[in-house]
Amino acid sequence: GILEDSTQVVRTLGHGVTEVREAMGEKRYEDVRKEVDHILDRFFIKRIGLRFLLQHYIEAAETRSGVSGIIHSDVQVGRILRAEAQEARRKCRELYGVAPEVVVVGDGEDFDPAMPSRMSPGSSLYENPNLSYDRQFTYVPIHLQFSCSVLLQNAC
Repeated sequence: GILEDSTQVVRTLGHGVTEVREAMGEKRYEDVRKEVDHILDRFFIKRIGLRFLLQHYIEAAETRSGVSGIIHSDVQVGRILRAEAQEARRKCRELYGVAPEVVVVGDGEDFDPAMPSRMSPGSSLYENPNLSYDRQFTYVPIHLQFSCSVLLQNAC
């Protein structure tokens, strides 16, 4: 179903675009590339919207405090970032044998100012790194997890 198999659709469309590009040749494909990109963008935006609505509808049947369907009222961004950073580093080590250090600050977790980072002494984040104090972040955790995963893997 639409909620179960997302990688096969993406892979199949990617192969299709590659076949069209090879059949047309690079020069002729570049003439239609903008239109192909537009069609694919519309397809994926609609697909994401449909998956969002379906998953939200299905999960809305269950009553949980602080959660409405797939929308959570207090998403722990730091926890998601740390988990995805650990996974990105694992994949990077697996592929390249090394992985960069990833430092997550601003969510109230332990922070060592002596730890090397790009923050400069005297900045407000350096002095008080808890950006989550008395704040809530309402969002869809699985979307944040996916975005962070892609971002961090590309950064590695």
